[in-house]
Amino acid sequence: MPRYLGGLVITGVTSAGAARGGGLVPAVLSTKQAAIYLGVAEATLRTWRHRRRGPRSFRIEGHVVYRRTALVAYLDACEAADSRSNSELNPLNLVAGSRRDRSGERPSERRAA
Repeated sequence: MPRYLGGLVITGVTSAGAARGGGLVPAVLSTKQAAIYLGVAEATLRTWRHRRRGPRSFRIEGHVVYRRTALVAYLDACEAADSRSNSELNPLNLVAGSRRDRSGERPSERRAA
């Protein structure tokens, strides 16, 4: 019998945590459940899948599913790529003269014409 938890349908698919008495934890989520988990629309998730972007997914008996671990990895990758949460990418932390212009050259590398 499925249980409902925060809008997610929890089925008999469990992870190792459930064996230790942690309750039922879904190993895979449907497109709808994954969209709720990520906080995006289902249509957005379908578009990402069509464009081969977003979290990794696969099919089980014709149904598109997402591993919970793949969703967490995707969120971690998004966070690491954001300059607000990754100080190495923050343009304000660049050393003077290390910026590149549109041609890909540093201002100090320009040849005198």
